[in-house]
Amino acid sequence: MAKNAFGLLFLILTMGLSAGSYENNTSNYCQNVMSLFKPLRVAQQIQAHKKSLLEGYRLPLRYMQGYYIRRIEPYLSKPTYSTVENPDVLYRGVFISIDELTELLVHGHEVSKVQWTAVGGQGISLSSSIEEAKTYIFHSADNRPDGLGVLFKFKKTNYMTLVADPQTNPTNTIFKSYQDIPSRDVVGVSLWGEYGFENIQEILIKVEAKQIVPNSIWTSKFDKSPF
Repeated sequence: MAKNAFGLLFLILTMGLSAGSYENNTSNYCQNVMSLFKPLRVAQQIQAHKKSLLEGYRLPLRYMQGYYIRRIEPYLSKPTYSTVENPDVLYRGVFISIDELTELLVHGHEVSKVQWTAVGGQGISLSSSIEEAKTYIFHSADNRPDGLGVLFKFKKTNYMTLVADPQTNPTNTIFKSYQDIPSRDVVGVSLWGEYGFENIQEILIKVEAKQIVPNSIWTSKFDKSPF
């Protein structure tokens, strides 16, 4: 009798632990699903906080020129970007306005609207290296008053092809899309800030908490003067 009671108690405890494990796994799965990047929702949040985002992340032309001259141009002749075999994601760096950012999140990236491209002819320039994609931002900078340095992260698909030219792509990091990239293939967005790229979702949390540092404080450190 005691043996049977013990066995029943063990069964109940085991079932309880199994149920708890299932609930935890289900909860983790739901959190992972909810954490997936949602371009349309992010676009709405960006539009709602345009003023704060510009105050913290707008990049003046003098900053762009100074950073390019000191931190990018000296290293262009000998790129050291690491080759990624069969990358799962690719990156695109662009210098665009907030309205252009939200348009890309809603409607996707269209080849016909590309204004700057790397090697490989007309198309959407991508890279398996974040550092290389960063240089695209500074290559394409202009004097627009509301320009942001934006890094798009894409799910790698079959139509995003490697530029197979050892002369122009010695690191095998440059890819090209010769067709439009739909917004559903965007899996992340970051903005260039004081210490590099910051995830847009984390930035929006900072906006809500009123923790945005004015861009005038940090962009002045990277003007045309030596640094």
